[in-house]
Amino acid sequence: MKSKADSCESFPASIALRFGVLQTRIVQCSGLIASVESTSRFGLCLRAYNPTTTAMKIEIEAIPGSSQHELKTMLSDYLIELGVDAEYPYLPLYWAEPGRFPYFILADGQVAGFALVRTLDESPLFEMAEFGVSKSHRGLAVGKAAALALFAEHQGHWRVTVMPDNLAGLRFWRSVVPSGTPVVFSEEPDQDPCMLMLFSSVQA
Repeated sequence: MKSKADSCESFPASIALRFGVLQTRIVQCSGLIASVESTSRFGLCLRAYNPTTTAMKIEIEAIPGSSQHELKTMLSDYLIELGVDAEYPYLPLYWAEPGRFPYFILADGQVAGFALVRTLDESPLFEMAEFGVSKSHRGLAVGKAAALALFAEHQGHWRVTVMPDNLAGLRFWRSVVPSGTPVVFSEEPDQDPCMLMLFSSVQA
């Protein structure tokens, strides 16, 4: 549901799988409830629930390097659906540079999608570099629950971009980001034109 293949790539960034225990944090937005719970075997595990539209348990789990091939296959299908006929050169960096976070989206324990989050500066400013939900899990609020869980985990300022002709993606993200978030057309040097949303996920 993202717009482009990380075409604005220019910032150093990675993942360090974190182990240990996290305090549970609950946030609620647009009828969805997301909680950050203890870490799983492979790293951070988040759970998100939509009590009105789905009984599925939605989890976001950090992807270990050993599952990179599985993610690569999903990413390839996602890019084809977006009309991007190219390799994704930034994928290995998600296990090599700090500030990059790859996640699987799980629905009742089954892989239902993925998310690639990266940090653009020290503010921090997080970007949803790529975000995809499998066709079989669309329309079930899986993506919305997963996105809110990511916003809850990565507290700070966020940047979400969508290709101007990706109307379905734009509708999705406008339903997820905080109400009133401006959507502006952005055409910066060395970057593809996009619809840009900037907002904060910091909870009061």
